[in-house]
Amino acid sequence: MKTKCLSIVSLFLLATTSIASAQTSGSEAPAELSPAIMKVLCKHFPLNSRCTGEAAPAAVEETAPAEAMDSEAPSAEMEDSSDASAAAGTIVEVASANDSFKTLVAAIKAAELAETLSGEGPFTVFAPTEEAFAALPPGTVDTLLKPENKDTLIKILTYHVVPAKAVSTDLESGDVTTVAGDPVKVTVESGAVTVNNANVVQADVMGSNGVIHVIDKVLLPPDL
Repeated sequence: MKTKCLSIVSLFLLATTSIASAQTSGSEAPAELSPAIMKVLCKHFPLNSRCTGEAAPAAVEETAPAEAMDSEAPSAEMEDSSDASAAAGTIVEVASANDSFKTLVAAIKAAELAETLSGEGPFTVFAPTEEAFAALPPGTVDTLLKPENKDTLIKILTYHVVPAKAVSTDLESGDVTTVAGDPVKVTVESGAVTVNNANVVQADVMGSNGVIHVIDKVLLPPDL
């Protein structure tokens, strides 16, 4: 990734195979976050309603599912879908309209990060597929979605997002520091891209406020 992108930090994603239990009621008061998580969130996203004290906007409505990406049998080569997905909506709206990201969207909402990822950005999101979440050890997702583990969920989600737009042609081998505070290792070799031990199976899913690169594994910070 370009040097200027390497110096910026990132945000992102984890959730549940049990989506219904992951979603929280819009009428419930936001759960309290630890001072450490609030410090990270407000440092990089000062306009977030948690930091400004303003009421958060209404949750993003899910739209009808768009044509799902084929993640069941990922190709070794990245697919460029920038033309088909360009300016289709914010990253959250694009993800909400795609069946490949149901668990991811549920996790974002459970962590109350939909507002942040719907902001101006720009963002680069390394987005795990449904199969990636299903491959986690049994019970991991359910545990993370419990209110008392919200700080941990936010840390995992923020480990997947870089607050800068980096399309596939911008990606270069090197460490990229995330909003979680720990770097991910991006490797570009022979036309293939990996992020830590995850393969990018579809590149350049464009949104109005950034880009999604689809990956086949959930990234976990080194201290988890």
